[in-house]
Amino acid sequence: MQKWFEKGWRLAVLFLTVLCLIATAVSLASCGKIAEKKNTPSVIICLTRHGETDANLAGIYSRNVGTPALTEAGKEQARTLGQAVSFIPFDRAFASEMQRTQETEKIILEENENPAPDIEVRAGFDEIAFGKADGMTSAEAAKTFGDNLFGTVDDEAFVSPTGGETAYTFAKRYHEAMTDLAEDSENAGKTLLVTGHSSAGWWLQSLWPDRCGESLKNGSFTVLRYQGGNWSLLLYNETDFTDFAEKYKEAVQ
Repeated sequence: MQKWFEKGWRLAVLFLTVLCLIATAVSLASCGKIAEKKNTPSVIICLTRHGETDANLAGIYSRNVGTPALTEAGKEQARTLGQAVSFIPFDRAFASEMQRTQETEKIILEENENPAPDIEVRAGFDEIAFGKADGMTSAEAAKTFGDNLFGTVDDEAFVSPTGGETAYTFAKRYHEAMTDLAEDSENAGKTLLVTGHSSAGWWLQSLWPDRCGESLKNGSFTVLRYQGGNWSLLLYNETDFTDFAEKYKEAVQ
């Protein structure tokens, strides 16, 4: 009886030892993954919206119809933003295919204290496709197609009455474009400038629904960090650039 008890006790001790070793190995592996993520170079992406355009003033949905230029107020918004962020050394700069984003980004970079990168055009950052509503005012589109043209960022089943993109499909397309940019090994550890459209707010809302409930304002500045497969929102829809250098440096540290 005593021998049986001693044998059982030894087996129990052995079993517990094996469990402890397994638990330790799992813990070390988890810590290793966490450390690996923390040590992965982050990418800072500064997302801006173009300055005011004639189409904005008229309330016109404009993607493929015409090439609305910046108003004088829009140029001033871009200039004010450029001066506010002139201390940031942008390693690369990206804009949509629309003239208004490229014009805005050109002005921003002209105000920068650092060597300005060339502007690279990416279709993934284009305005949402308005379909048959392109070129209409919002009032005309509502009268023709109803009040709900885009659905919501979490409604995968919604079908656009205009044949264009929905908030859901746009947010998905924009997420892929931004993530591809952030995961490009050439961008590791760098600060990127991306100039887009108000609809980029839907992408932000899909990631942070409690923080991002409005369209991006003309000439606004949003700052994100991408690291280890995760997005972080550091600054959102900023248009007040008082003491902005201090605010930015505190956010990205």
